[in-house]
Amino acid sequence: MTDTCPYFIFAFADPIGDLKFIVDEEENIDLLLQYDRSNKVLGFHRIPKATGPSIIRNFEQYRQHEPCFFHFSGHASHIGLHLDDGNTKSALALSSILTNNSAIKVLFLNACSSSRLVKEILDQTGVEAIIATRAAVYDELAAKVSLSFYEHFVVQKKSLQEAYNYLYGDYEQSCVEKKSKSKKLVGEMDEELQSLDKTEKFAWGLFTKNTEILNASVGNIRMRSQVSLTENEVLIGKLEKDLEKAQRMMKLAEEDPEIFEELKIKVEHLKKMLDEARCLKTTIIQTNIAKTADEILKEDLSVFESALKTLNYRKQRGVFKLQGKPIGGLVMTGDRDSVLDLLYYHLLFENKVYENNQLTFPFDPASSIYDEFWTALIKWLHLNINADNLKEQDKKDILKYLIRDKFCGGVGIAHQDIVFKIICSNKDLTRLESTLDEFWRYWDICIAELNLSIQMQNWHHKILFFLIDEMETVNEERMKDFEKTVTQLKQKGRFNDCLQVLSPVDKMTEEDLTRWFEAQPQLDRLGLNATLAKEIYQQSNGTIRQILKILKSKVEFEVPFISRFQIS
Repeated sequence: MTDTCPYFIFAFADPIGDLKFIVDEEENIDLLLQYDRSNKVLGFHRIPKATGPSIIRNFEQYRQHEPCFFHFSGHASHIGLHLDDGNTKSALALSSILTNNSAIKVLFLNACSSSRLVKEILDQTGVEAIIATRAAVYDELAAKVSLSFYEHFVVQKKSLQEAYNYLYGDYEQSCVEKKSKSKKLVGEMDEELQSLDKTEKFAWGLFTKNTEILNASVGNIRMRSQVSLTENEVLIGKLEKDLEKAQRMMKLAEEDPEIFEELKIKVEHLKKMLDEARCLKTTIIQTNIAKTADEILKEDLSVFESALKTLNYRKQRGVFKLQGKPIGGLVMTGDRDSVLDLLYYHLLFENKVYENNQLTFPFDPASSIYDEFWTALIKWLHLNINADNLKEQDKKDILKYLIRDKFCGGVGIAHQDIVFKIICSNKDLTRLESTLDEFWRYWDICIAELNLSIQMQNWHHKILFFLIDEMETVNEERMKDFEKTVTQLKQKGRFNDCLQVLSPVDKMTEEDLTRWFEAQPQLDRLGLNATLAKEIYQQSNGTIRQILKILKSKVEFEVPFISRFQIS
């Protein structure tokens, strides 16, 4: 394991045996992170049936790795974390453990109402960020939430803010609270605690001591475990006050040799500690100065693009959840100002369809998909089939190759997602239904001939059809024709139970923009905050395209993420 490899400690406790999914959570996290551990991306250790002594013992055992992330799953209350031996570890007691392990910078307290412990821990320790819950939550959902977070933070290498954003996107629409309300609701939180919170409604909150920690990732969090300049200055200030007080007391004790000698030793010790802290401050400053302009620019770009990826589409996001179905379809409509490609981007990520395991077939808006669909497949799949005279068997061979060699990798197990992105900009929609229906008819025949009908029920990867009807301006007659075609398509074939139609994209309101800025505190470093919401709303009239254009104009660097949507 390299010196810069971050180390995580996971603790799990179920003192009364009622958390049915905690074992699944523990095992699934282990499976999820095994690959990255084997490639020395991170190290981690699990503490099953965690007790106070076992947590302390394991922190001591793995101190050499300088753990920077601590996760707890189990029960909690306003008193503290409930451990497997029936004891409760209070915020103060937990703070004491964390103080003795100062490299810990992030906590994930995946237990009911754990936000009540946040303020004291942040005040008493070097921890900079905590993911905690504001209310009682179901353990099945809690297990899914933690897995989703680590998938984004570790596997997908997202920053802390990005990982939380994706987690929020995955489960924002879920029923996240138990029916019995928390005794202390969000509105009743201390004002200081509320100021640390980055969202207001989702049960899992992200509480931070500073905005810099939001840029932490699995690649750089170990470096953040070193003492920051702010922490160092606080320490210097405290040592200076302690030294001044000890020197005054030493003068007053000149007539008592025994007390005078004790205070003299204390003064010398404080002087030594102060010298070390001042030397460390010089080192930290030099290290910060050494950061190149390119590194700073890269950080700024990452912060900006991370925030943009969470912009708007609240009605549409979270609607399309396949829930294990291997086949699905989605219909999106809107005008150019809706920037449906950004919504498409959101939906791919929120259904865990990532670029590194995605095969996408985009159809040119100017082409006739109905005449060129099979020809395009031949071209993309590099098949030796005559596209000028396609027979029924040719189409079967095309789909068999797609299913067997691309989707299943030749082993009968789906190993990547396949996405058909179809831009339905042609005026003639009459053949859309017949073309897609033909595809699924041959699909069923090929699945049967390949003996994959049973295996298909357990596939986690997906075949997705995105039908995108982006008009220059909203045309009511065109929308009616498109809706009619989609209705007919849903009445038969594979799409009858898995084709979902999203409502047209609304403009953003000034309140939407304000909430978005408030949920992205890392933008402060770029001079972007909620005070700009009114100005941007008035200039853009709430259209996504104009909002992106204005935001792009307010930064002094190129933004590839915006450029991909043809926004100049």
